[in-house]
Amino acid sequence: MHLDVVLAGATGTIGQAVARELVARGYSVFCPVRPGSAPVQVGLDVSSCRLTEPGSLARALKGRQVDAVISCIASRGGAPRDAWAVEYYAQLNLLTEAAEAGARHFIL
Repeated sequence: MHLDVVLAGATGTIGQAVARELVARGYSVFCPVRPGSAPVQVGLDVSSCRLTEPGSLARALKGRQVDAVISCIASRGGAPRDAWAVEYYAQLNLLTEAAEAGARHFIL
């Protein structure tokens, strides 16, 4: 079964492991990444995106149909401001914009 997956956090340790497994299993994987960073995984569709900015993911998806989202994003330092920006707002934007693109599954 072919499934289009949005993988957020593909540049982190856990995200890279998830990306390798998804590609190995034949999934089509789209990775929104912070500007200036990119996963070192072959077989990924990568686009610059700021998940903390509403509308950023929608623009990066450019009308693509999304079946599932896997979120491996996390705040780096855990400071309250960073945690709110990533753990709440970025996750909320990811969930909302992926749902608008048709995602029926969201894995956190």
